[in-house]
Amino acid sequence: LQSYGTSAIPLLLEACARTRHTEPLIKLLRTFVRNETLQFFRKGLASTNARVVAGAVDVLSQGNAYDPNLLLAFLTDPRISKGAVGKLLNTHKWALAPVALLRRLDEVSPQDRSMLLSLVFQTVTADVVPALIQRLRSPDENVRMACIRTLARFPSEAVRAAFYQLLSDPYPMV
Repeated sequence: LQSYGTSAIPLLLEACARTRHTEPLIKLLRTFVRNETLQFFRKGLASTNARVVAGAVDVLSQGNAYDPNLLLAFLTDPRISKGAVGKLLNTHKWALAPVALLRRLDEVSPQDRSMLLSLVFQTVTADVVPALIQRLRSPDENVRMACIRTLARFPSEAVRAAFYQLLSDPYPMV
């Protein structure tokens, strides 16, 4: 099967729907996971068959030979379960770029923003503070609140000045 190369990926994913023991298929599919092959796994995640989706999630959860930041593009695909993408992002959160997560905030639905903001909170470092300060001007009060909670972990003069500006915010919780 490996000699067929990447053309075997869709067939192997579909086979997950027809077998009880998917472990051998998952193990084989893991050998195909790379940045270049994510498009095939994207189709698996978009499948209408729950077993195919579960197989794709298992493969991508266990695979480490790809950039998980590329999974952020899957959030805008209406055919792909946001829960499945969230599980994958959470599994690989150690390799996510907080700035890339912040960039995606404007592209996802308000319901999916909380997942991204939670990942930002878990992965953020001090070098992302300026980007978080910019997000304090967001029209979404939930984004502002999440950024406040995250920025509170990085006390500095810039953060303090940003917080002073928020004292006149129209949203009482802010």
